Amino acid sequence: MSCHCMKLETVVERNHEIDASDLDGEKVMMDLEKGQYFMLNGVGGDIWDLIEKPMSVQGIIEELMKQYEVSHEECESAVKDFLHNMHHANLVMIHA
Repeated sequence: MSCHCMKLETVVERNHEIDASDLDGEKVMMDLEKGQYFMLNGVGGDIWDLIEKPMSVQGIIEELMKQYEVSHEECESAVKDFLHNMHHANLVMIHA
């Protein structure tokens, strides 16, 4: 499900209450309060690294397009979907 409510100028950052670590090239996040864990690799891990500090959706797309051969439209859609899912899981904070 695409999150069309998220705009390019929307700023996102990690939820710093989530404990994250690297494990064999994958990001592993623990939500100790909920007793859940999440694993990210590839592009998801790259996005996680980018949003250590607040960054706009547009900034994330621009950085990823430097690393991957993908159209702007495809990248934008994938980034918005990913961030929507991460927000739903309480792993990122969105600053409108």
